[in-house]
Amino acid sequence: MKATKDNITINHYDPLFARKLPSIFNSLNNISINTYPQSFTSIKPTNEDEMHYIQQNATLISKVIKHYTQDDDLLSSWSKMFVSSENKEFTIFDSEDFMYSMTEFVFELKKS
Repeated sequence: MKATKDNITINHYDPLFARKLPSIFNSLNNISINTYPQSFTSIKPTNEDEMHYIQQNATLISKVIKHYTQDDDLLSSWSKMFVSSENKEFTIFDSEDFMYSMTEFVFELKKS
């Protein structure tokens, strides 16, 4: 939440850009907007595509966290939860109660 207030971006990518889209679209004349949530949940076992997607989100979050802490142990622990090292350490994907849920938004624009 602090990253939102501080307007943190990662390599020119704003991870909260979708939250800004409705107000941007609403400022356009003669345009109406419909917003639809699109959710998905992954549970164990996850396939390679799901794991890659979750790992990429975890990497993005770690870059945001890095703005707020110099604690390398914390960042290392966070990363290790999602990516197994060569010696096959336990990851979050190995947990019997693993569940990941994500909601994204689809915007439909129409001329009024």
